[in-house]
Amino acid sequence: MESYLVEGDGGPARKYYRPTGEGRAALTAWSREWALLTDGVQAVLARVAEPARTLGPGDGGGAREGES
Repeated sequence: MESYLVEGDGGPARKYYRPTGEGRAALTAWSREWALLTDGVQAVLARVAEPARTLGPGDGGGAREGES
């Protein structure tokens, strides 16, 4: 980040900030990483939110041994 002062009209100077070229490049890289992370989290949440499939007797469902 770099900063610069702008004199005010009757008040104190104001300090403004702007990113450097290196800062803009870092922001772009972090934004891409954030997008990958959020896409992954959304994929996991979508799978968790799917309704559970009921298993039938041929699919390993039904009562376990010793249960009725």
